[in-house]
Amino acid sequence: TMINTDAFSSSLIIPNNSIISIDIEYSTNPSSITLQLNAFNHIKINRLRFFNINNFNGRPIFDTSCFSENLQINELIFEQSDITGFSNIIQKPANIKNLYILNCPTFTQITNNSLPSFIVTTELLEISKTGLKFINVHTFQARSLILRELIIRNNINFKKFSSNIVDGILNNLDKLDLSNNSINIFEQDFDWSPYSYIKHLIFKQQQFDLLLKTNILKSLKYLTTIDFSEGFIIENNESLIYDYIPNMFNLISLNISYTNLTENMIINLLEHLSNSTNQTIKISLLGYQLNDDKFCSYFTIFQKSSNLFQFELDETHE
Repeated sequence: TMINTDAFSSSLIIPNNSIISIDIEYSTNPSSITLQLNAFNHIKINRLRFFNINNFNGRPIFDTSCFSENLQINELIFEQSDITGFSNIIQKPANIKNLYILNCPTFTQITNNSLPSFIVTTELLEISKTGLKFINVHTFQARSLILRELIIRNNINFKKFSSNIVDGILNNLDKLDLSNNSINIFEQDFDWSPYSYIKHLIFKQQQFDLLLKTNILKSLKYLTTIDFSEGFIIENNESLIYDYIPNMFNLISLNISYTNLTENMIINLLEHLSNSTNQTIKISLLGYQLNDDKFCSYFTIFQKSSNLFQFELDETHE
């Protein structure tokens, strides 16, 4: 299959107040596609999705020369395709707001050279359910990026998250989602400064005591939401809360549902938060049974902070 030059261009007549979305896919066996120079040119596309493509122009690297510099795409999606990276032929990048790489098993590594040149225009980057194993050092040059959301989740081969994959500080980054990978290695003295301004941290379905021990919560002072749900700790140490959870004055939501924190840890956490905030925090504790024999501990906390906590509990609690 070939898509010729200017196949999708300003020559297309699109009714006023309409948007265009394009799906290029093979519904059965994956196949290859040839994309000629400037195949997408002088046009605004809401969604461009490549599905079940095994190579682009004869190789598993997406040739960005098919994009002209006068192209705007809201969502660019590569799904269930054998993509390994991007070429960077175009001099001035197209404007690609959101980039998704989903269910692509051959996408195993991210380097500065394999990222597309249009990444400088991208606000959301999601890499999910891929074969990702490594992100090379110095991959993201923060000074040239406007990323607001970085989502790397559900990659079962991704085990190490390094502190030096970013050069500089991602000033616009609002959300970091590292959920449901297999991360079990963080470097000693991890430097979280590239993520200094994030407000939303999501680290679901993983060992989060390793993350806490990097002093992430002490480093990221603007966090408003934290989600550790369905995660677990290995070291059953009561001091975990006191040692690694600081005063968090901006926090408004904490999800520790279906984790294996002990009830004493939860009590310590509530007590600590009650002493360090003056605004309401929603705390999700689904999967926990708050026992009557701890009544005095809960009562003391609630008595001095009755308006600070909004709880999400199982229906068994009244």
